[in-house]
Amino acid sequence: MKIHLKKWIISFLVVCFAITGMAPVALAYSNGKGHNGHKYEKHGNRYDRGERDRFVLKHLNVSQKVLDYARRNKMTMRDIMIAKRIAEKSPRIGVIDVLKLRKKGHTYRSIANRYQVRWDNFDDDVNNSHNNIVRDAIKIGLVIWALDELLN
Repeated sequence: MKIHLKKWIISFLVVCFAITGMAPVALAYSNGKGHNGHKYEKHGNRYDRGERDRFVLKHLNVSQKVLDYARRNKMTMRDIMIAKRIAEKSPRIGVIDVLKLRKKGHTYRSIANRYQVRWDNFDDDVNNSHNNIVRDAIKIGLVIWALDELLN
């Protein structure tokens, strides 16, 4: 009886140590990054940052400068998309200017009102645009940020 209990305890401890040793690797893969931190492919989905950036820049039609500013200031795709819509409807302000105002604490609605931009249907337009981008990305096996996910 004691021998079986000792074997069971040893087996249990071996399994626990094996699982603990695999935790960092499992965490890296669950974050979408391989062990080298750059690219991980799973089921045909690519997490290549450069390719993802190029895809989003092309579909959103914004500059790398806008994407870099948003990334440095912990912003999301939703931030870029709303700022772009405000800038498109008002020639007096640029996308980065909208993002700067947002960073200072202004709401997008107040920024839109300040520049005489109607706020109607902004959320629906942004959600529809994001859905189209995700659909196009899936076609080529690319994983795109969620609307409210930080651009990293």
